[in-house]
Amino acid sequence: MPIKFLPPLAIVFIATALSLRAAVPPAENLLPADTLLLVTAPDFTAVRAAALHSPGWLFWNDPAMKPFHDKFMARWNEQFIAPLEHDLGVKLEDYAGLPQGQLAFAVTQNGWNGADDSPQPGLLLLLDARDQGGLLKTNLDALRRKWTDGGKAIHTETVRGIPFFVVTLSSNDLPSLTGIFHGRPPVSELGKEPKAEKSGELVVGQFQ
Repeated sequence: MPIKFLPPLAIVFIATALSLRAAVPPAENLLPADTLLLVTAPDFTAVRAAALHSPGWLFWNDPAMKPFHDKFMARWNEQFIAPLEHDLGVKLEDYAGLPQGQLAFAVTQNGWNGADDSPQPGLLLLLDARDQGGLLKTNLDALRRKWTDGGKAIHTETVRGIPFFVVTLSSNDLPSLTGIFHGRPPVSELGKEPKAEKSGELVVGQFQ
């Protein structure tokens, strides 16, 4: 049955123990009816293994590409990864190995109609961590403590028996992503107060 998520940003982590896990439903069976875009991999472990032998990956890691590769990665880490990790208070490498089974990214309409004053589309990430569920729980507990200690207001909501922690975020909290999610600078008319910036909600939960 579709699960209703809290807008406009929702991240849901699904982890199950291998010895107890039933078949994880396909991503399209978990998403709401207003889903606009879905990109999914049924088995991310297989995708990761195949990618290591793909022509593009082999070309990217060829010794002849090393000068360009190293320069690009250094700039990528300096200008995007490091600022994003600082904003979120996490090390992305702590989460890199968690996707083991199904991985899905979706965009939901969430009341969005294209107008500037309408709600923004919802973003949803679903991952099956399989036997990494314990590590996922440890990482999420540490993240919640860090955000709480940093002064972020966090509350808990329960959706179909699953607890989710919800934190309100604005572009001031994530300046590293401002250019991605807000391509146009805010415009205000002369003599009028600029519109207050809309905040989004990051919703994080884990099942089993």
